Amino acid sequence: MKIRFTMIIYVLLTFLLFGISLSSCSKVNNNTRIINDDATDFINDDYYAKNLIRGAYYDYNYAYEDPDCPDSRTVLISNLEQFNSVFSSNASFDIDFQSEMLVVYSYTAMNTRNLSIHKSSNIDGILKIELTTEKNISGKDTCIPYQRYVIIKINKTSFNEVEVTIA
Repeated sequence: MKIRFTMIIYVLLTFLLFGISLSSCSKVNNNTRIINDDATDFINDDYYAKNLIRGAYYDYNYAYEDPDCPDSRTVLISNLEQFNSVFSSNASFDIDFQSEMLVVYSYTAMNTRNLSIHKSSNIDGILKIELTTEKNISGKDTCIPYQRYVIIKINKTSFNEVEVTIA
């Protein structure tokens, strides 16, 4: 009887520890939020033309494959001047540059699934933001690879670098 009781306690503790470890895997900073996960229409034409990325189709006939061009770009916007150099006049995001800033992440997307923030953390001065795409088992949302812009709002904090990834 004691062995059975001990075994039940052991199994319950194992499940409890497993549950705690899973919940810590999806730590999201409440101050980090996506305000637009497909903002291409709000990007300034000049900025767009000067910041192409490798692998996206800018014309239906070819993929952009410049070896000097990155696979993705991450830009921090901390004031109105930077905002105006990146965004077109129809962009109207509610942002207070005294306490907030934007992370503009662009990459080659092959679907139009919604994105969400899985985890964000400041580790050794590097703000790491991990995005996830919503699950879609049908596969009917695949498209020609295009340059997708994700706009993330964050509180101004001290960090030296920003890394955005999609899991």
